[in-house]
Amino acid sequence: MKTDLHLNNQNNKHHFKRNALSINTWGILFIIPAATFFLVVNIIPMIYAFFLSFHDWNFLSSKMTYVFLENYINLLKDPLFLKSLWNTFLYTLIIVPLTLAFSLFCALLLNSGIKHVSFFRVIYFIPFITSIIAVGYIWKWLYDPTFGILNYMLAWIGLSCPFLKSTITSLPSIALMSVWKSLGFNIIIFLAGLQSIPDTVYEAARIDGANKWRTFWKITLPLLNPTVIFLTVMGIMHSLKIFSEIFAMTESGGPLHSTQSVVYRIVETSFKSYQMGYGAAMSTILFLIIITVTIIQMKILTKKFNY
Repeated sequence: MKTDLHLNNQNNKHHFKRNALSINTWGILFIIPAATFFLVVNIIPMIYAFFLSFHDWNFLSSKMTYVFLENYINLLKDPLFLKSLWNTFLYTLIIVPLTLAFSLFCALLLNSGIKHVSFFRVIYFIPFITSIIAVGYIWKWLYDPTFGILNYMLAWIGLSCPFLKSTITSLPSIALMSVWKSLGFNIIIFLAGLQSIPDTVYEAARIDGANKWRTFWKITLPLLNPTVIFLTVMGIMHSLKIFSEIFAMTESGGPLHSTQSVVYRIVETSFKSYQMGYGAAMSTILFLIIITVTIIQMKILTKKFNY
């Protein structure tokens, strides 16, 4: 009897190991295509760009000259790169807080019990899934100083705005369009966060005599903290890589480079001036900025919050 039990245990262990091996094999087979794609599209180009940043290469010539840190030193003295870096940070400082504030306000309204919430969700989400090039050209027409509907409406009260034609208003104008386009995604995420807050917490606050304003600051906002952090991370990462919006609305990063971002500068340097090594150095600098911001944000994300 003991021998039979021992044999059954051995068979069960063997069967379990065989099933585990089979599962691991299938798992590896499913991972290989995605891993290969990630390696070919992301890792190898990233390593090659880092290698290229230490060289002077015209792209049209087969000659590649090793210059070590010369590209990076020249970047620190390049006024156009420093201008594009400042534009990128300024754009991020404008769009991230505005998007968070407006999307939270809209999410609170939709979560207040109004009718047809699903309809409004769709309406808000449509701009997010619309092509950025199409949206950019539509807003470019809205901003037109001669035929644009916005200046037509401002003319009723005796005002006008150059929007994309001025070095002062061009970047905020693009940021305003980006806020409008990003609202849908943020609203959906905020709604999910709001609906995950237990009603019992609000009932306890009402019993204690807290008004709506105090309830928002003491209960709603603290409990939404992980959601706010997540959307802040996503917003900053997208803002640092802005390109399509600028290309669609200005086509040149103008006027006078006032809307030119780092990514736009990289594309212009690498594929218009054919300075591939110099453009690769810019890409490396941007990568280091993004990875630094990501590490800081991940530290915040992994922090435990006590409410």
